[in-house]
Amino acid sequence: MPYEFVAVFEKRDNVFICYVEEIPGVNLQSQTREEARQDLKGAIDPVSAASKALSEHKVLNTRPLGISAARGGRRFMDADFKKHLARQGCILHRKGRKYSVYIHPRSGKISTVPHLRHIETSLAQKICRDLGIPKSMESESSHGR
Repeated sequence: MPYEFVAVFEKRDNVFICYVEEIPGVNLQSQTREEARQDLKGAIDPVSAASKALSEHKVLNTRPLGISAARGGRRFMDADFKKHLARQGCILHRKGRKYSVYIHPRSGKISTVPHLRHIETSLAQKICRDLGIPKSMESESSHGR
């Protein structure tokens, strides 16, 4: 039996911030509503799998955090926000094409983080809430418009 979830889309300047209220940690930012809808569909399975692994106390596939660069030196996601996640003890669980899944082992919480140069302040704050960590002051100053 397929499940149905409510997706929330918020238009901010020239991007869509989207998340699923019933699944904390599914957070994305996309250029169009249709792209956001497709990305949400793809994010539910990795977040659910990470949540199941945490609940079963399985060893998670984790990697140390570092700043990833694409060809041409473009950063996949905002470096200050990524550093904030690392300082708070969050670890990379799974890296996807458009977003990565991070976990906060102490709180047992999970969140997706989009691979973008700029993550909207409201989305950065939601990611921090979903992970159970304080919001990033650096991220707030570098993202605020």
